[in-house]
Amino acid sequence: MNHLHRHISHKIENKDLSVRTSLLLMLICLLLLILKGNVLNTKIDLRDEQLEQVSQQQKAIFSKAVKLEATKINRKIKYQQALLEKLNQRLASQSFHSNSDLKKLRRLYQEYQVNVKISAESYDSEIELLRQRMLTVDSSIVVAMAALESNWGRSKKALYTNNYFLKTCLVVDCQPPVKHGQKDDNLSDSRKLYVFNDFSESIKMLINLMNTHERFQVFRNTRAGFQRRAKLYTPQQIIGTLKYASIYTETEFQALEKLIAEGSL
Repeated sequence: MNHLHRHISHKIENKDLSVRTSLLLMLICLLLLILKGNVLNTKIDLRDEQLEQVSQQQKAIFSKAVKLEATKINRKIKYQQALLEKLNQRLASQSFHSNSDLKKLRRLYQEYQVNVKISAESYDSEIELLRQRMLTVDSSIVVAMAALESNWGRSKKALYTNNYFLKTCLVVDCQPPVKHGQKDDNLSDSRKLYVFNDFSESIKMLINLMNTHERFQVFRNTRAGFQRRAKLYTPQQIIGTLKYASIYTETEFQALEKLIAEGSL
């Protein structure tokens, strides 16, 4: 009889332990969901906060990091420029065009949003358009825009999204073929800001937009004009063209011009 009593007691204790373990696991899962902001449609509050002052040292570190990434992208663009001229020379001098050359040219067409289908009738104008878009963007301009839009990379939205060009992304919807980012539905901002894995991806996005999007057409035309005259433009000479992109308010644009004028970027 005692043996039976002990057996029943042991089973009850095991059952209680199992129930307690299940409840504990459920509680842990619930806490994880809450932390992720997925319970009761919780949204992450990214409203603009009062930002602290940024020291000169912090600005210098930010400028160096952004400039380094912009320089890498510009180096790639220069390589593509050389590749385009080689391809153009070969395609112009050969009656038979290799599939390899045509694939390389199509990739450039796609990246810079020129007609994907290479046409013999419009080939010259397409190559000229490609040359106009396949130009470098001064790294000081990239740093100034990043500093203005992200408060030197320290705003809450910039830190959460790894996107230094939040205003640009909201005005110029960063849809494909710019494929570097994705929208995050957990953001309380109904306009759905783009989230990147790394801040360098947002720099790629900006330079791609400046080289392809219609809002930056005046910028590209002015830049191409300097190129045709074999002159290097300074940021001060070209920054005014960004007014035509209609991204910034007058106050914001004045702040952008001031950043460029300081010449410390």
